[in-house]
Amino acid sequence: MDIHFGMGMALTFIEASDVLCQRQKVPDSMLELCRAQGIRTKGKGAGNTGLDLAGLSPPPTTAFQNGRPSTPTPTPTNQ
Repeated sequence: MDIHFGMGMALTFIEASDVLCQRQKVPDSMLELCRAQGIRTKGKGAGNTGLDLAGLSPPPTTAFQNGRPSTPTPTPTNQ
C-alpha cells in the first residue's frame, strides 16, 4: 500500500455521501482555495451529479524502469 501513497494514488471511499454533506461543513476558506485553482466544489468526482463522470480528470500515469516504478509523469488536467 505504501507504494500507492508514494505515487500519489491515495484513495478515500465515501459511503452515504448525502449523509456526509448534511453533517460536515467545508470551511469557506477551503472552498475559496479550490475555486482559485479551478477545482469544482459541487458534485461528485467530475463535479457533476449522479453517475455522470463526463470531464473526469484522467488517472496519473506511472512509468516503469527495470520492473520498478520510476518518477510518475504529471498528467495535465482540463478544468
